[in-house]
Amino acid sequence: MTSAEKLAAKTGITIHSGETFYIDADLDMNAGTQIFVNQFGIGGNGGKLFIMSRLYCSTGTWNGVKVFGTSGPHHLSPPNNAIFNDFAAYRGVLNPDHGYVELWTGTKIEKAEHGVWSLNGGIIQSWIVPGQPNAKFIDCREGIYIENCQQNPSAIRINKCELTWTSPNIWGQPDYNSQFVHITVNNSKDAYFGGCILSGDNANSSGIKYNYDDKGVGFLMYGSGSSATFGEAGDAFFSDPQYCTPIVRYRMQSSTPEPGSISNLSIGLVASGDELGVNHTTFNNNMIGIGELSGSYTFLTSFVDLHDNTFYNSDWMLYQQFRLSPAIKNLVYIRANQATIYDNTFVEDQGIFTGGGTAAYVFPYTSSPLLDIYSNSISPSDFLVYRNSFNGSEASNGTSSVMSPIGLAAGGNLSGLEWKCNTFENLDKGVSYSGSAGPTDNPISGTASNNKYINCTTLDIDNGTSVPLQYYYNSMDLPPNTTLNVRPIGVTVESPLCDLDCSTVRTKNKVDNTAQTAAVEELVNNEFGFYPNPAQDKLTVLYDGNTHNAEMTIYSMQGQEVLRTSVVSGQSYDVSSLTNGFYNISLDIDGHREHATLIIAK
Repeated sequence: MTSAEKLAAKTGITIHSGETFYIDADLDMNAGTQIFVNQFGIGGNGGKLFIMSRLYCSTGTWNGVKVFGTSGPHHLSPPNNAIFNDFAAYRGVLNPDHGYVELWTGTKIEKAEHGVWSLNGGIIQSWIVPGQPNAKFIDCREGIYIENCQQNPSAIRINKCELTWTSPNIWGQPDYNSQFVHITVNNSKDAYFGGCILSGDNANSSGIKYNYDDKGVGFLMYGSGSSATFGEAGDAFFSDPQYCTPIVRYRMQSSTPEPGSISNLSIGLVASGDELGVNHTTFNNNMIGIGELSGSYTFLTSFVDLHDNTFYNSDWMLYQQFRLSPAIKNLVYIRANQATIYDNTFVEDQGIFTGGGTAAYVFPYTSSPLLDIYSNSISPSDFLVYRNSFNGSEASNGTSSVMSPIGLAAGGNLSGLEWKCNTFENLDKGVSYSGSAGPTDNPISGTASNNKYINCTTLDIDNGTSVPLQYYYNSMDLPPNTTLNVRPIGVTVESPLCDLDCSTVRTKNKVDNTAQTAAVEELVNNEFGFYPNPAQDKLTVLYDGNTHNAEMTIYSMQGQEVLRTSVVSGQSYDVSSLTNGFYNISLDIDGHREHATLIIAK
């Protein structure tokens, strides 16, 4: 752009139907200005905007980018996932009537009221190649806002966007006393977000805090019929029959997968609407990981699908972050008609710290379960909890100790509740449920539940309903410690039945009724696992491939390589050099790369 073009652009930009505009140089916008894409477009070709540089306002704040759509479909032809290298087939052919905004590497939108705002079907996309820098939104009151996009299938496909706040003071506020939201989906369908990083102002000792109600929100979905998926980044989104749920695909098979992350927020994610999917995402030190906003938005969806996520809270870090004593916190709270929750890790690290003087004491977090689900349905609905790990902790200051309260808590009509192949460790109670009705059998099949209860000090299972439960366990284990209305029944030794059968289990966007999701314990070619997780000093690697040797690489959450070593399946490796926190771990086996999330907790 020339100097004259930059000067004109400072006062605002309008991109009309049929026009295309590239922002390839930094633009310092005037306060209160805005960029409009296809504002008056009715029919014909919608305007297009491509952003690959910095948009900011040095003298205050500006209103951001607003893209308009029409009532027509987003695609002239939908994506064909079977065609791997053809661009149009791979991503679909878009309807040119809609306004269109694409975010490229180099995008940096700062100090905007709405960073990018889609209205009535305006299309926003980013297809940033894995390994390239993210598009960034910094100190926007609302980074990405999707409103009234009712197209289904939708073309709202956004990957590798990083949204952060550094301080509320740019808005003239000492704390986050009005609503700050990174991503909002309002009355919109089928929006996908992959590999996005949502983070708050990690105030630590500075004293800046969030007002804990509806301030400092990572992802907010609301409106009747709204649906969205938040997960891993690739260069295409598709539905994998093996997982029965939308994931992502990489055209470059050697690319390193990039999970999403949500951290240091008063609430990570809240949703109300039709369907929500959350997968391959790390939730780190949010006062509420997934939950609802008191007095504002309620978490209430028809269906929730959570898989392959990690939820971690350190009580000490929460105290530092939010300056509340005690803070209100939940790892996950879900209120829905139906839910499928599998392959997640829930970790609470209570710890010990010094506060109010010289004596160490336990931070008073004693009431919130790691996973709390409530069935909002008046008729029996499936609430399936499979293959999760619930890890609490015991904290002591020398005179008193506190155990993390409950792994899985549930309420409402729980006739369809089923939990199997989970691990509950270092908790006051493993499972505790109450409500209008409970299950009569767990699992319904009458086979062994294959749950493990380790150091649950009060009860393994607490049935607070009036419905007696027949609980089937592997006869090689000790019977679980339960309330009187639970009847443990030992089952003859059998192989674990931990698969999800997609012909009977609901998952978001199921595509193949015959497909099953493989249990973690059952490694197939080029898959891998490791233990323990969380780890302290040693990590044992397991894989099944065509070679005896593989290479393991561990990355920080910022993408920095911190450890690389050759590994052999079944051997243990030293990770003592890693500090506490989350890491991405990848394993290269025979030219194929697998990945997972590793937690270090010493």
